[in-house]
Amino acid sequence: MSVASVYTLHSVQRTGIASLVDQIERQSIDSGLTDYLGGGSSSINKQFAALMTAAPILSFTTTRLATALELSGLTGVLATSTNTLIMWFKKRLAGGQYNIGGVHRKTTVSNGLLIPKRLTARHGEIAMLDFELHAISDGAINPIVTAVATLPAAGVGSEFFTVGPIKLDGVTFESVIEVSIDFGIELDKVGANGEINPTFLAIKAMNPVITCTIHDLSHATDNGGTPALPVAGTAALFGSQGGIASGAGLTVFLRKKSADGTGNLLNATAEHIAITAADLRYVWETMEAADQDDATLRLKFTPIDSSGSGATMVVATESAIT
Repeated sequence: MSVASVYTLHSVQRTGIASLVDQIERQSIDSGLTDYLGGGSSSINKQFAALMTAAPILSFTTTRLATALELSGLTGVLATSTNTLIMWFKKRLAGGQYNIGGVHRKTTVSNGLLIPKRLTARHGEIAMLDFELHAISDGAINPIVTAVATLPAAGVGSEFFTVGPIKLDGVTFESVIEVSIDFGIELDKVGANGEINPTFLAIKAMNPVITCTIHDLSHATDNGGTPALPVAGTAALFGSQGGIASGAGLTVFLRKKSADGTGNLLNATAEHIAITAADLRYVWETMEAADQDDATLRLKFTPIDSSGSGATMVVATESAIT
């Protein structure tokens, strides 16, 4: 018997506000099922099987960073009955490319939360952003509902970013190799009454961590254990005990690529991404080198909310690099 149906990834869509995230690199659905297998009386084989819980998680990675961040923000976006979130798998056409019409697979979440998990940007590579969509039930509708339908129109791949410089209290670090942001969102998913699905979902903690790897070792120094705050023009910013930055804080720039042959958009073009943490703790973690390789310095930044505003970071998706 021959293979009749083959699918591949496509996009994630939010209905109601007509938002589509494509340029997907990976996507998956974890059903989150746990089973109970029971026996008794010293029986050799299990004699009873039942579903105990189901807490689905939909995951995807995209290179369309600005669009995705405008959709989710830094703290996530809800899926609701009027603004559902849909993951699409498109069906291949035997002997051709892709099918047309209502034959593609859609998985709809009408109650849940889409959160950013991790952003990674490396020199010489395109930046990527990982997301998770946690689906719950309202007590009546299943967390995920699958169907066949016609694909939404995906955009042309045109929104790509790579690593840019970082700036700490006015000092620009030009030798950045890699930046990663772990958004550190912890969720509380609660079920009760023997129901299969969780029916309550909330953010219980946000502990973001930003790490950066650079070439310039002069940004690390031992100054007697009394690190001074960064001062513009000062090379040695990171003392043996780290420091606290406030005010201008830290800005991570993601540089937008250009399709016109120049490679990158000009710094002054307001289409780059800037992620800023006004208040944070910073330390240098490791300084290392291997034989014949350039030495690197790994920096760690921990944003805090010293003002009680409820936000540790903000994002601008139409920023110049300054």
